[in-house]
Amino acid sequence: MPSGLTIRTFGDRINLHVHLHFLATEGGVDEAGIFHKIPRIDDVRLAEIFAREVLSFLVGKELLSPEWAERILSWPHTGFNVHSLVRAKTKPEAERVGKYMIRPVLSLDRLSFLEQEGKVGYRWGLIWSLSPG
Repeated sequence: MPSGLTIRTFGDRINLHVHLHFLATEGGVDEAGIFHKIPRIDDVRLAEIFAREVLSFLVGKELLSPEWAERILSWPHTGFNVHSLVRAKTKPEAERVGKYMIRPVLSLDRLSFLEQEGKVGYRWGLIWSLSPG
């Protein structure tokens, strides 16, 4: 169902943070050209399904033992997470999401030269403005 997928290996802090971004439709078109929206699946359930599929794949390739797969699934925080609240309802919103998915590791806007220290600085996370409205 995904109509777009990127594999990301970094987080906002240029740290190792392996994750996937999917861009998916909320339904499909039948033979008559009519769009049918599918029911939304709970993120927790999606994360559980995805975790089981990934771990099953690793067990099948003998990269992980079945015992470790079950152990991981028993953890309160398995490392698998789904966030599906972002919705692109317009073309500009879809373009924004697509650009976010393919963004580079470094943002030149966040780099600066710290002249007194002779180092390069990198700002990460949200930059909050203290100016009113």
